Amino acid sequence: MKDPVAASIEYMWQHLDEQITLDNMASAALFSRFYFSRVFHGVTGTSPGRFLTAVRMAQSKIILATTDYSVSEVAASVGYDSLGTFTTKFSKSVGISPAVFRKYSRNPDCWEQDGFRQARPSGPAGTGRLVGTLELAQALPPESLANCRTYVVAFKSATTEGLPYACEIIDGLAGWRMLDLPDGEWFIRAITVATGTADHIPPRRAPLLVGGITRVRISGGASVPVTVPMHEPAITDLPILILIPELDCFNKPANRRSLGTGYRTGAASFRSAGQRAYSPAI
Repeated sequence: MKDPVAASIEYMWQHLDEQITLDNMASAALFSRFYFSRVFHGVTGTSPGRFLTAVRMAQSKIILATTDYSVSEVAASVGYDSLGTFTTKFSKSVGISPAVFRKYSRNPDCWEQDGFRQARPSGPAGTGRLVGTLELAQALPPESLANCRTYVVAFKSATTEGLPYACEIIDGLAGWRMLDLPDGEWFIRAITVATGTADHIPPRRAPLLVGGITRVRISGGASVPVTVPMHEPAITDLPILILIPELDCFNKPANRRSLGTGYRTGAASFRSAGQRAYSPAI
């Protein structure tokens, strides 16, 4: 029997151009709407409504990057009657407007030429740092991770939307450091993508591994160790909306600076926890 939450998420993907209600999603899971919301949040870590919005935004990125549909047509194809509402939600979720995303997705070099990489949310620089490890949920064949790049991003909010405050990019699966972070609470996510055959078009940039949100606190400018658990993507994972993996240029080594923190090239180095594997995403 199919997992009820997975069935409801499949329903979202298949009916994005419709006005999907909580009752629709609960019916797909064969649950009452109240029980469904509680179970859905327990599995995904977020509400059905927020997950649906993320699915709509993820699909709109694909359409923007691979078709010549107008932004209005893209909005309608993912269930938005209002262009203004769609543009606002997209800009908040991804960090740039749909039109700008289309420009950069067609030519990632423009991202660097326009100086977009140097953008960083305003605020005082800090003296704290994170010293990180990526921990795999299961051992994977070395050949599957031979050509990959990992993106570790830091947000000030658990919603992990828009531009991250800082980003560390590593060739392979290496230990990493994130510098100059102000004191406070941080939320860390990580994404590993293939570099061997992938290009900048989002459908070909599907993650090999994703890391769930890890909460960490810096106090007194300290150096804080943090471990980010990584697993193979599952349909119940919230779609990754940050734009860095999709717009990065793979023909350059990861030794540049971006969003205020240093890129570093690292050899494959990670710990395997030997935990149960997640199901692959559809």
